[in-house]
Amino acid sequence: MRPFAVPFLSRILSRLRSFPECHPRLQKLLCILFYLVYFCFGVWCSGILIYGTRNLPESLSAVLALVLFLTVLLSILFRKRFVPFLPTILLILVLIFLPWSLRRPSNDRDWQPSFSRNPYAVIDGDKVTVYHVRNFRYRTTDQFDVIYETRTYRLSRLRGLDFALSHWDGISVIGHTMFSFDFGEDGRLALSVETRLAQNVEQGTFQGIFKQYEVLWILADERDLFGLRTNYRKEELYVYPLNVEPEAVRTMFLGTVAKINRLKEKPEFYNTLTENCTTSLISLVRLVAPKARMILLNGNLDFRAWRHGVFMFSEGVEFDAYQDACHINRYVEPLSDLTDYSSVFRQGIRETLRTNRGK
Repeated sequence: MRPFAVPFLSRILSRLRSFPECHPRLQKLLCILFYLVYFCFGVWCSGILIYGTRNLPESLSAVLALVLFLTVLLSILFRKRFVPFLPTILLILVLIFLPWSLRRPSNDRDWQPSFSRNPYAVIDGDKVTVYHVRNFRYRTTDQFDVIYETRTYRLSRLRGLDFALSHWDGISVIGHTMFSFDFGEDGRLALSVETRLAQNVEQGTFQGIFKQYEVLWILADERDLFGLRTNYRKEELYVYPLNVEPEAVRTMFLGTVAKINRLKEKPEFYNTLTENCTTSLISLVRLVAPKARMILLNGNLDFRAWRHGVFMFSEGVEFDAYQDACHINRYVEPLSDLTDYSSVFRQGIRETLRTNRGK
């Protein structure tokens, strides 16, 4: 059976094979480069089949991905025999890659309740009105009252910022980063960047690389965002007060508002590597770790921040003791009612640090 002919690709491969003999080394280098790119492209398209499809059954996607990967691998190992078939294989890869690359994010899917609304804010002089602030009342991780609120803050009252780092399942090398803006008597507003999950969709690491999820910047009450993790998911949560000038905090808040308002109008995909809970907040993260770039293993961000001296009340306290004082689970887990959640753990942090400094 004759292989399917693709004239354009066939001409390119023909020219590569007939490259002038006076450049054998360059020809060999180009051949190696071609097959390297070809292999990477094949692996990526195999990943699209197994992680980046929404309509194919998982078992079928896995089989197709395996067949495609083995075809690409064999065409490299036995390249002389497969040269006539390369145009066909390349066409298949392009037909897989092109629809995936053209996929666009959306705000109009059937979202799970925790991700159902885009927050946004309207600034009128000193007044900031924030819509769709999440303030759920949890009974379990799966049973809760869906409550979204409209809240008003004064920019002139924005006086502080806290950094939060959550760990789960005993994993310490990575964590979920969050921030909380302190508006004084107006209250606090917590921020978390998360995968926006549709109904009947579960979060996965590799799926997050292949355009399976949109990203959502959540604005919420602390007892929702933090309390869900400490009292219901049983994650280990550390909250660190930052020693940051109010003007810098205000600049970061306004940048956050601008980004959130853009996402309401123009959604973006979540990406495990480039658009996650830490890399999305890189401008805020640099307040914690000034030399931070694209951080993936973010589990030690609190240590970097302590070393740079950006934590409040850290003078004369070793990192382990400071981290232990800011581990808020022990302050809030006994609570049966989370009404005073924020004040309880902050009072606990202050008292523990005061004791540690007095030793």
